[in-house]
Amino acid sequence: MDVNIEKHQTTDGNYEYRASCDRPGFRFVLIGKGKTATEADENLRQNIREMKDRLDEITQISKVSA
Repeated sequence: MDVNIEKHQTTDGNYEYRASCDRPGFRFVLIGKGKTATEADENLRQNIREMKDRLDEITQISKVSA
């Protein structure tokens, strides 16, 4: 799976990091924001962990209902 990570500084001086994938069956965008590049990076990593946890929950629910 190809994941692109874009790093931008916004007009207000904050930072925004975007991790995205645009392949059939794998489409998502996760965004991390912060006042510094380090904060944006950590926010993106936290959002990735949260998405992983949610996907794990969905997997467990689908196993139980199958």
